[in-house]
Amino acid sequence: MIDDEDWAIYERLLFADPTDAADGMAPETIARLVALGLVEVEADGSSGLRAVAPDAGLFPALRQWEAQLDRARHSADDLLRRYRRRDRRHEELIHTVGEADAGWATFEEVQAGAVDEVLIFDRPPYVAPPSGNPAQIAAMGRGVRYRTVYTQDALSDERRQDLAHDAISAGERARIIDRLPMKLVIVDARLAMVPLQGDAGTIGSAVLIGPCALLDGLLDLFEMTWERALPLPTAGERQAAQQMLQQEDELVRLLASGLTDPAIGRVLGCSERTVQRRIAQLMTHHGVSNRFQLGAQLARASRI
Repeated sequence: MIDDEDWAIYERLLFADPTDAADGMAPETIARLVALGLVEVEADGSSGLRAVAPDAGLFPALRQWEAQLDRARHSADDLLRRYRRRDRRHEELIHTVGEADAGWATFEEVQAGAVDEVLIFDRPPYVAPPSGNPAQIAAMGRGVRYRTVYTQDALSDERRQDLAHDAISAGERARIIDRLPMKLVIVDARLAMVPLQGDAGTIGSAVLIGPCALLDGLLDLFEMTWERALPLPTAGERQAAQQMLQQEDELVRLLASGLTDPAIGRVLGCSERTVQRRIAQLMTHHGVSNRFQLGAQLARASRI
Protein backbone atom coordinates (compact mmCIF):
# COMPACT_ATOMS: atom_id res chain seq x y z
CA MET A 1 0.00 0.00 0.00
CA ILE A 2 1.19 3.53 -0.74
CA ASP A 3 1.81 5.71 2.34
CA ASP A 4 1.82 9.49 2.64
CA GLU A 5 5.57 9.75 2.00
CA ASP A 6 5.41 7.60 -1.15
CA TRP A 7 2.42 9.59 -2.36
CA ALA A 8 4.29 12.88 -1.94
CA ILE A 9 7.37 11.53 -3.76
CA TYR A 10 5.24 10.12 -6.60
CA GLU A 11 3.40 13.42 -6.98
CA ARG A 12 6.75 15.29 -7.16
CA LEU A 13 8.15 12.84 -9.72
CA LEU A 14 5.12 13.25 -11.96
CA PHE A 15 6.17 16.84 -12.67
CA ALA A 16 9.96 16.55 -12.29
CA ASP A 17 12.67 16.31 -14.95
CA PRO A 18 13.50 12.57 -15.24
CA THR A 19 17.22 13.29 -15.47
CA ASP A 20 17.50 14.64 -11.93
CA ALA A 21 14.37 13.13 -10.34
CA ALA A 22 16.38 10.57 -8.40
CA ASP A 23 18.76 13.10 -6.87
CA GLY A 24 18.91 12.67 -3.11
CA MET A 25 16.55 9.66 -3.06
CA ALA A 26 17.59 6.60 -1.06
CA PRO A 27 17.97 3.41 -3.13
CA GLU A 28 15.38 1.61 -0.97
CA THR A 29 12.86 4.37 -1.69
CA ILE A 30 13.42 4.02 -5.43
CA ALA A 31 13.11 0.22 -5.16
CA ARG A 32 9.84 0.54 -3.21
CA LEU A 33 8.30 2.92 -5.76
CA VAL A 34 9.37 0.65 -8.62
CA ALA A 35 7.84 -2.34 -6.83
CA LEU A 36 4.60 -0.38 -6.42
CA GLY A 37 4.55 0.22 -10.16
CA LEU A 38 4.60 3.99 -9.72
CA VAL A 39 8.01 4.79 -11.26
CA GLU A 40 10.31 3.31 -13.90
CA VAL A 41 14.06 3.58 -14.32
CA GLU A 42 14.93 5.19 -17.66
CA ALA A 43 15.59 2.51 -20.26
CA ASP A 44 18.62 4.35 -21.72
CA GLY A 45 20.84 3.18 -18.87
CA SER A 46 20.98 6.54 -17.15
CA SER A 47 20.12 6.96 -13.50
CA GLY A 48 17.00 8.93 -14.33
CA LEU A 49 13.57 8.06 -13.01
CA ARG A 50 10.23 8.50 -14.74
CA ALA A 51 6.89 8.51 -12.92
CA VAL A 52 4.33 6.21 -14.52
CA ALA A 53 1.15 8.05 -15.59
CA PRO A 54 -1.66 7.68 -13.01
CA ASP A 55 -3.96 5.79 -15.39
CA ALA A 56 -1.21 3.27 -16.10
CA GLY A 57 0.41 3.01 -12.67
CA LEU A 58 -1.72 4.39 -9.88
CA PHE A 59 -5.23 3.28 -10.84
CA PRO A 60 -4.32 -0.42 -11.44
CA ALA A 61 -2.50 -0.37 -8.09
CA LEU A 62 -5.59 1.06 -6.39
CA ARG A 63 -7.76 -1.67 -7.88
CA GLN A 64 -5.29 -4.28 -6.64
CA TRP A 65 -5.32 -2.77 -3.14
CA GLU A 66 -9.14 -2.70 -3.14
CA ALA A 67 -9.17 -6.41 -4.02
CA GLN A 68 -6.70 -7.10 -1.20
CA LEU A 69 -8.88 -5.10 1.20
CA ASP A 70 -11.96 -7.10 0.16
CA ARG A 71 -10.09 -10.34 0.79
CA ALA A 72 -9.00 -9.02 4.18
CA ARG A 73 -12.64 -8.16 5.04
CA HIS A 74 -13.79 -11.66 4.09
CA SER A 75 -10.99 -13.16 6.17
CA ALA A 76 -11.94 -10.95 9.12
CA ASP A 77 -15.60 -11.99 8.82
CA ASP A 78 -14.54 -15.64 8.78
CA LEU A 79 -12.36 -15.12 11.85
CA LEU A 80 -15.27 -13.45 13.65
CA ARG A 81 -17.61 -16.36 12.87
CA ARG A 82 -15.02 -18.88 14.07
CA TYR A 83 -14.35 -16.80 17.19
CA ARG A 84 -18.05 -16.69 18.04
CA ARG A 85 -18.34 -20.45 17.51
CA ARG A 86 -15.45 -20.92 19.91
CA ASP A 87 -17.15 -18.63 22.43
CA ARG A 88 -20.20 -20.88 22.34
CA ARG A 89 -18.16 -23.53 24.11
CA HIS A 90 -16.83 -21.19 26.82
CA GLU A 91 -19.47 -18.59 27.69
CA GLU A 92 -22.17 -19.02 30.29
CA LEU A 93 -25.05 -19.61 27.90
CA ILE A 94 -28.13 -18.76 29.97
CA HIS A 95 -28.54 -16.89 33.23
CA THR A 96 -31.12 -14.73 34.99
CA VAL A 97 -30.88 -11.13 36.16
CA GLY A 98 -32.90 -9.59 39.02
CA GLU A 99 -36.16 -7.72 39.27
CA ALA A 100 -37.59 -4.80 37.29
CA ASP A 101 -34.97 -2.14 38.05
CA ALA A 102 -32.08 -4.53 37.40
CA GLY A 103 -33.79 -5.71 34.22
CA TRP A 104 -34.00 -2.16 32.87
CA ALA A 105 -30.35 -1.52 33.78
CA THR A 106 -29.38 -4.70 31.92
CA PHE A 107 -31.45 -3.57 28.92
CA GLU A 108 -29.42 -0.36 28.78
CA GLU A 109 -26.16 -2.20 29.42
CA VAL A 110 -26.52 -4.70 26.58
CA GLN A 111 -27.30 -1.84 24.18
CA ALA A 112 -24.23 0.06 25.36
CA GLY A 113 -22.12 -2.92 24.31
CA ALA A 114 -23.65 -3.19 20.82
CA VAL A 115 -21.36 -2.67 17.84
CA ASP A 116 -23.39 -3.88 14.85
CA GLU A 117 -27.15 -4.40 15.17
CA VAL A 118 -29.86 -4.58 17.84
CA LEU A 119 -33.13 -6.44 17.21
CA ILE A 120 -36.17 -5.76 19.41
CA PHE A 121 -39.66 -7.15 19.97
CA ASP A 122 -41.63 -4.37 21.72
CA ARG A 123 -44.94 -5.28 23.37
CA PRO A 124 -46.80 -4.61 26.65
CA PRO A 125 -46.78 -4.78 29.63
CA TYR A 126 -44.45 -1.92 30.60
CA VAL A 127 -42.87 -1.22 33.97
CA ALA A 128 -43.03 2.57 33.77
CA PRO A 129 -44.62 5.37 31.75
CA PRO A 130 -43.00 5.94 28.35
CA SER A 131 -39.75 7.88 28.64
CA GLY A 132 -37.73 6.92 25.60
CA ASN A 133 -34.60 4.81 25.22
CA PRO A 134 -31.49 7.03 25.53
CA ALA A 135 -29.21 4.01 25.18
CA GLN A 136 -30.68 3.36 21.73
CA ILE A 137 -30.14 6.94 20.55
CA ALA A 138 -26.55 6.79 21.82
CA ALA A 139 -25.93 3.45 20.10
CA MET A 140 -27.34 4.66 16.79
CA GLY A 141 -25.08 7.68 17.10
CA ARG A 142 -22.15 5.20 17.09
CA GLY A 143 -23.48 3.59 13.91
CA VAL A 144 -25.34 0.67 15.48
CA ARG A 145 -28.36 -0.40 13.40
CA TYR A 146 -31.74 -1.02 15.07
CA ARG A 147 -34.68 -3.06 13.84
CA THR A 148 -37.79 -3.10 16.02
CA VAL A 149 -41.08 -4.94 15.65
CA TYR A 150 -43.92 -3.31 17.62
CA THR A 151 -47.32 -4.73 18.40
CA GLN A 152 -50.35 -2.54 17.79
CA ASP A 153 -50.94 -2.46 21.57
CA ALA A 154 -47.40 -1.16 22.08
CA LEU A 155 -48.32 1.95 20.11
CA SER A 156 -51.83 2.47 21.45
CA ASP A 157 -50.49 5.26 23.68
CA GLU A 158 -49.88 8.53 21.82
CA ARG A 159 -46.67 9.20 23.76
CA ARG A 160 -45.27 5.79 22.76
CA GLN A 161 -46.18 6.53 19.14
CA ASP A 162 -44.20 9.77 19.33
CA LEU A 163 -41.21 7.98 20.85
CA ALA A 164 -41.32 5.31 18.14
CA HIS A 165 -41.36 7.93 15.40
CA ASP A 166 -38.50 9.79 17.11
CA ALA A 167 -36.48 6.55 17.00
CA ILE A 168 -37.34 6.09 13.32
CA SER A 169 -36.23 9.64 12.60
CA ALA A 170 -32.91 8.81 14.31
CA GLY A 171 -32.42 5.78 12.03
CA GLU A 172 -34.42 2.90 13.48
CA ARG A 173 -36.13 0.56 11.02
CA ALA A 174 -39.51 -0.35 12.47
CA ARG A 175 -42.39 -2.65 11.62
CA ILE A 176 -45.71 -3.46 13.27
CA ILE A 177 -47.65 -6.70 13.75
CA ASP A 178 -50.79 -7.82 15.56
CA ARG A 179 -49.14 -9.99 18.20
CA LEU A 180 -45.71 -10.97 19.50
CA PRO A 181 -44.97 -13.99 21.71
CA MET A 182 -42.61 -12.11 24.04
CA LYS A 183 -40.46 -9.07 24.62
CA LEU A 184 -37.03 -9.64 23.11
CA VAL A 185 -33.72 -7.86 22.60
CA ILE A 186 -30.89 -9.42 20.54
CA VAL A 187 -27.51 -7.69 20.37
CA ASP A 188 -25.02 -8.41 17.56
CA ALA A 189 -26.44 -11.93 17.08
CA ARG A 190 -24.49 -12.97 20.21
CA LEU A 191 -26.70 -12.10 23.18
CA ALA A 192 -30.46 -12.16 23.72
CA MET A 193 -32.44 -10.69 26.59
CA VAL A 194 -35.96 -11.96 27.29
CA PRO A 195 -37.83 -10.05 30.05
CA LEU A 196 -40.13 -12.29 32.07
CA GLN A 197 -43.64 -11.36 33.19
CA GLY A 198 -44.10 -11.16 36.93
CA ASP A 199 -47.17 -10.86 39.12
CA ALA A 200 -50.05 -8.58 38.15
CA GLY A 201 -48.70 -8.08 34.63
CA THR A 202 -45.45 -6.44 35.76
CA ILE A 203 -42.02 -7.26 34.40
CA GLY A 204 -40.01 -9.42 36.75
CA SER A 205 -36.57 -10.87 36.06
CA ALA A 206 -34.98 -11.26 32.64
CA VAL A 207 -33.15 -14.13 31.01
CA LEU A 208 -29.86 -13.49 29.18
CA ILE A 209 -29.00 -16.04 26.49
CA GLY A 210 -25.52 -16.37 25.02
CA PRO A 211 -24.51 -18.12 21.79
CA CYS A 212 -26.34 -21.44 21.60
CA ALA A 213 -29.09 -23.22 19.65
CA LEU A 214 -31.74 -21.29 21.61
CA LEU A 215 -30.24 -17.97 20.51
CA ASP A 216 -30.18 -19.23 16.91
CA GLY A 217 -33.89 -20.07 17.24
CA LEU A 218 -34.68 -16.59 18.58
CA LEU A 219 -32.78 -15.03 15.66
CA ASP A 220 -34.83 -17.13 13.21
CA LEU A 221 -38.02 -16.15 15.05
CA PHE A 222 -37.15 -12.47 14.73
CA GLU A 223 -36.36 -12.71 11.03
CA MET A 224 -39.57 -14.64 10.26
CA THR A 225 -41.60 -12.13 12.26
CA TRP A 226 -39.84 -9.21 10.56
CA GLU A 227 -40.79 -10.61 7.16
CA ARG A 228 -44.45 -10.91 8.21
CA ALA A 229 -44.66 -7.51 9.89
CA LEU A 230 -45.62 -4.34 8.05
CA PRO A 231 -43.54 -1.15 7.93
CA LEU A 232 -44.55 1.23 10.70
CA PRO A 233 -46.76 3.85 9.05
CA THR A 234 -46.70 7.61 9.41
CA ALA A 235 -49.67 9.41 10.99
CA GLY A 236 -51.43 9.71 7.63
CA GLU A 237 -50.63 6.11 6.77
CA ARG A 238 -51.95 5.00 10.19
CA GLN A 239 -55.33 6.54 9.42
CA ALA A 240 -55.39 4.83 6.04
CA ALA A 241 -54.31 1.56 7.65
CA GLN A 242 -57.13 1.81 10.18
CA GLN A 243 -59.62 2.18 7.36
CA MET A 244 -58.02 -0.78 5.60
CA LEU A 245 -58.23 -2.82 8.81
CA GLN A 246 -61.93 -2.07 9.05
CA GLN A 247 -62.38 -3.20 5.46
CA GLU A 248 -60.33 -6.31 6.22
CA ASP A 249 -62.54 -7.08 9.23
CA GLU A 250 -65.60 -6.81 7.02
CA LEU A 251 -63.99 -9.19 4.51
CA VAL A 252 -63.14 -11.67 7.29
CA ARG A 253 -66.71 -11.51 8.62
CA LEU A 254 -68.12 -12.24 5.16
CA LEU A 255 -65.68 -15.10 4.62
CA ALA A 256 -66.67 -16.62 7.97
CA SER A 257 -70.34 -16.41 6.97
CA GLY A 258 -69.67 -18.80 4.10
CA LEU A 259 -70.47 -16.43 1.23
CA THR A 260 -68.87 -17.11 -2.15
CA ASP A 261 -66.37 -14.69 -3.66
CA PRO A 262 -68.93 -13.23 -6.12
CA ALA A 263 -71.42 -12.72 -3.27
CA ILE A 264 -68.76 -11.02 -1.13
CA GLY A 265 -67.95 -8.77 -4.07
CA ARG A 266 -71.58 -7.72 -4.36
CA VAL A 267 -71.75 -6.88 -0.63
CA LEU A 268 -68.50 -4.90 -0.73
CA GLY A 269 -69.24 -3.29 -4.05
CA CYS A 270 -66.18 -4.65 -5.85
CA SER A 271 -65.35 -7.32 -8.42
CA GLU A 272 -64.73 -10.99 -7.70
CA ARG A 273 -61.12 -10.51 -8.80
CA THR A 274 -60.67 -7.72 -6.22
CA VAL A 275 -62.07 -10.01 -3.51
CA GLN A 276 -59.63 -12.76 -4.49
CA ARG A 277 -56.71 -10.32 -4.52
CA ARG A 278 -57.58 -9.07 -1.03
CA ILE A 279 -57.89 -12.65 0.26
CA ALA A 280 -54.48 -13.44 -1.24
CA GLN A 281 -53.05 -10.37 0.55
CA LEU A 282 -54.57 -11.61 3.81
CA MET A 283 -52.96 -15.02 3.36
CA THR A 284 -49.57 -13.46 2.62
CA HIS A 285 -49.80 -11.19 5.66
CA HIS A 286 -50.62 -14.13 7.95
CA GLY A 287 -47.99 -16.40 6.38
CA VAL A 288 -50.39 -19.09 5.14
CA SER A 289 -50.89 -20.69 1.74
CA ASN A 290 -54.59 -21.60 1.64
CA ARG A 291 -57.95 -20.44 2.99
CA PHE A 292 -58.25 -23.23 5.53
CA GLN A 293 -54.95 -22.17 7.13
CA LEU A 294 -56.12 -18.55 6.96
CA GLY A 295 -59.27 -19.42 8.88
CA ALA A 296 -57.25 -21.23 11.54
CA GLN A 297 -54.86 -18.30 11.85
CA LEU A 298 -57.67 -15.77 12.13
CA ALA A 299 -59.38 -17.93 14.75
CA ARG A 300 -56.18 -18.01 16.83
CA ALA A 301 -56.00 -14.23 16.52
CA SER A 302 -59.65 -13.96 17.61
CA ARG A 303 -60.54 -12.28 14.33
CA ILE A 304 -63.43 -14.72 13.70
